[in-house]
Amino acid sequence: MVYGLWIATIVMMGAAIVFVLVAAMFAILNTATNPVETLTGVVGLYVWNGIAMFFEFLVLVLWGVQFHQHLRHNMLWRDEIEQAWSTEGMASLGYSYWLVFVAMILHAVNMAILWFGTHQKRPKKVQIPIERGNTNAVNMIY
Repeated sequence: MVYGLWIATIVMMGAAIVFVLVAAMFAILNTATNPVETLTGVVGLYVWNGIAMFFEFLVLVLWGVQFHQHLRHNMLWRDEIEQAWSTEGMASLGYSYWLVFVAMILHAVNMAILWFGTHQKRPKKVQIPIERGNTNAVNMIY
């Protein structure tokens, strides 16, 4: 195993988790208040989710490279390989790899929902017609 790739995968996954927590915190803040700063408002939600997606993508790439270079071949100790044991063709990426992919897709869905929620058409204001010939005191404007 290439330990540099392994450590980089762990660091990138940690960074992704941090930005997921930041995005969740600002999403809660946006539901409770209406922040005016860019990184705490709706634009910030795009930024934090996008950064989390980026780090999750890096995790997928790094672990995919590690798997295809080393992990899909024999995963045994040298002594076991010398005794003619083999795990060739038995390795798979597993659920945890695909759950990171699902998390990345969910961030994209979250950003799409944000976009649809903030770019919806506003209803037109309905104007109430004013009757001009009515001399009723009710319609007096001060």
